[in-house]
Parts: sequence; C-alpha cells; structure tokens
Amino acid sequence: MEFLFPRLADIPPEFHSDETGEPFECCLICERSLMDYDGVYLVEKAYRTFPNFDAKDLIFEYAICHDCAEQMMEAFSDESREAIELYFETRIDEDTRARQLLADEAFDADASLATCAVNGTPRADLNEYQLIGAFTGGQMIVYTTPMMLSSAVLDEVTMLLSKATRDELGGFMAEHLPQPPGLDKDVPVPPVLIF
Repeated sequence: MEFLFPRLADIPPEFHSDETGEPFECCLICERSLMDYDGVYLVEKAYRTFPNFDAKDLIFEYAICHDCAEQMMEAFSDESREAIELYFETRIDEDTRARQLLADEAFDADASLATCAVNGTPRADLNEYQLIGAFTGGQMIVYTTPMMLSSAVLDEVTMLLSKATRDELGGFMAEHLPQPPGLDKDVPVPPVLIF
C-alpha cells in the first residue's frame, strides 16, 4: 500500500487577501502572525459572480489558525460535527483526491479549483462558491485541499447544521465578518467543519 504525503507549494493568488493582494498575515480571531505560526491555518474565501458582466464580488474572506479553529469547533453541536463529517466522507474520497492533487510535480492551483470538489460543477457555471485551503507559514499544503465548493453543496451542508450551530456561526459572522445590508449570505460553512 502506497502512503501519500502532503506537499508544500507557493500560495496561489486565489488564496491571497483580496483586500491587500498579499497572503493573509494574521488569524482573524487571535490576530497571531500566521507567517510565524508553527501550525496549520485555514483560509476561506466566498464569492458571488455576475456572469453577464464577467465580474465577481468577494462576500467574505478570512484566515484562522488551528488553535482558534479547534476552539470554534468545540462550540458546535456534536450533531452538526457528525453530520458534516459523514457528508464529506461519503462524497469525497480523500485518497483519490490527494492522488489527483499530488499527481503532477508542478501543482496547478487553477485546475484544483476549476470544479466543485463534491459535485464536479465547473466554477464558471456557478453564481456563488467558496474556496478553502490549508497552509503553514508562507506555503500551501497540497493534499486534499485546496478545494472549491459550489453553492449547491454549501446549501446542503447548511441544512445539516443544528439550530445551535447555525446560531453560533451567525454570531461568528456578526462579530468577525459583518456583511453589507441586503446580502443574504449570513451563515458560512467554515473550513473547520470540513477538516
């Protein structure tokens, strides 16, 4: 049996902050420096597209260190954690995904984000999607991520969350990622629920 090992790659521009054009520097919650952090951190970015105008708007973006992600997970209900784990276990074969992402020595971030990791919908056909990746210092960890999730998958995942978890995520959004009036994307699917 062949063992697969994660590989490190340069952080692709898709995972730079839209605000600064540079890699994320600080954890959204504890504000520690991610470039000096010894552990793994996660980045999530959500977009809404306007195909008729060949444009997209950032809905939200953030980076969160592993320590803060674990604390966040502890606040979620067991029911939600188990439902999300089962959802992704039955829809993404981690071994196959890792083999696909690690197959080419020259990692192609665009190719890994071109279709939804769950249902295969091309990103070009989506009105909303989220990008999720794992990083350490100034590098991306290539294994089962990076990945893109379609709005249909995000809707399915949101429906699996308990009311307590949805309330927790609503509080997280209100505190850390306030949205402009009229934007209905109020409950994200944070990467901590996927990893």
